[in-house]
Amino acid sequence: MKDDRIGVLVVLYTPGRTTSYPDDPVKRGLRAFFLGGGDEVGNVGCILEDSTGTRLLIDYGLAPTRPPKYPAECPSVDHAIITHSHIDHMGMAPWLVGHLGTRLHGSPLTASLSEVMWRDTYKVSKIEGY
Repeated sequence: MKDDRIGVLVVLYTPGRTTSYPDDPVKRGLRAFFLGGGDEVGNVGCILEDSTGTRLLIDYGLAPTRPPKYPAECPSVDHAIITHSHIDHMGMAPWLVGHLGTRLHGSPLTASLSEVMWRDTYKVSKIEGY
């Protein structure tokens, strides 16, 4: 894959205008904030933020339930690492790219498989009416 971003936009999620992410700045060290998956299997997402305000998202997926279970809304992040191409780790990545302009990072294999997974997720969501 040549491009760093997948050209497929899958809109499975209509966010609100709020996020549960804390407003207070990180004074020192590193904050880890789970958007999902912290106490359950599925809809994974974790933001790491340091005292300079730099945020890195690790995975952003959804639980493949009926209807799908989404993680908490992600605040603005410039970069996200997608660890692997399971739907509960990368299912919300198209939303990140389309709504926040987030740049995705992962292995070449993850990128290739993710594109297939996103297309399949979109197809299934249309069939299921989500």
